[in-house]
Amino acid sequence: MNPVMSQEDEIRRIAKVVDSLRERIKKHDGYLRGKGGKETRTRALLIDPLLRALHWDPENPDQVRLEFKVENGIPDYALFKEGLPVALIEAKGHGENLDTKDPGQVIRYTTDPNCESVSLVVFTNGVKWVFFRESGGWEAESVEMTSSDRTFTALGLVNRLDRSGLNHRERASGRPASVGKGRTVGNWYQLGKWMPRDKQPTAIRFEHGAPKRLRYWYDMYLVVARNLLDSGALTRSMVPVITPGGTRYLVNDSPKFADDKDFANPKEIVGGLWLDAFGGARMLPWKSAKLIEACGGDPGTVEVRFD
Repeated sequence: MNPVMSQEDEIRRIAKVVDSLRERIKKHDGYLRGKGGKETRTRALLIDPLLRALHWDPENPDQVRLEFKVENGIPDYALFKEGLPVALIEAKGHGENLDTKDPGQVIRYTTDPNCESVSLVVFTNGVKWVFFRESGGWEAESVEMTSSDRTFTALGLVNRLDRSGLNHRERASGRPASVGKGRTVGNWYQLGKWMPRDKQPTAIRFEHGAPKRLRYWYDMYLVVARNLLDSGALTRSMVPVITPGGTRYLVNDSPKFADDKDFANPKEIVGGLWLDAFGGARMLPWKSAKLIEACGGDPGTVEVRFD
C-alpha cells in the first residue's frame, strides 16, 4: 500500500482499477478467449496491470520473476521481497475453470527448500483470484473481478496481494505487537487499525462496558452486531445494512445477498437477522468496523485483545 495513502484511499484507488479491468474483460472477451495464446493474453491484459497497481513491477526481477521453477512445477510468477519469494502465482487462460485447485497443489509447490519463505500461492484466470494463504495450514479464499461489489473485491486484493502487506512466511508470526497504525494498550488493538492476523482474538471491549470473550474471528463480528442491537444503534427497520459507499450486505433479514446468492458463512445474530461471517482475519475486522460506521458509530472506540 502507498505509505502516503490511507487504507480507504488505497481501496478506492484499486476499486477504480477493478472497474477498468472489468471494462477490458467485457470489451475484449472474444480476444481473451480466442484459440492460441489465451494465457499470454490474460497475463498481459489482466494480471500484469493488477500486479502493477498493487505495487509489483513485472519488469523488475528483484520483485517479479517469471516461470519460476520449483521442485513440483513451474509457477508463472514468483513475487520477491528482500531477496526471497513471498508468493507464487499460477496463471490460467481467461475462462478456464479454477475449481480443481486444492491445497494439495499448494503444498507441493511450497515443499521446495527455496520456497520456505512463501506465504501465499495464487491461481487466477484474470477474473477469479484464488488465494491459498499459510496460517498454520493452507486456507483458501477468493475474489472475482466481476463481483457486483467492487469495493469488496478491491479490499480482498489489497489485503492479500499488495506488496506492502505481503511478508515472508517465517516472519508472519514474528511481527511485534508494538508495530501498528492504531493505539494499543498492552495486547489491545483498535478496531479498524492494524491487528495481528496469525493469532485468534480473545476478547473485545466497547467504550462503555466490560470485555466480552471471543473464541473465533467470526465471534468479533457477531458480538459487534449484537452490541449495536442492544444499544439501539442497529434496528430491524435499517435492514438490509450495506457497506457505506458500497453494495455489500452486512446485515440482512435472510442469509442472502441482493443477487439472491447465499451467504458463504451465515450466522444468525438474533431471530431473523443474519450476517455473513466469511472472511477470517483479513476481512472480519474490516466488516465489523464498517458495520459500526453504517450504524453511525466510531470503530475507534472498540478494542480487540490478542494474548
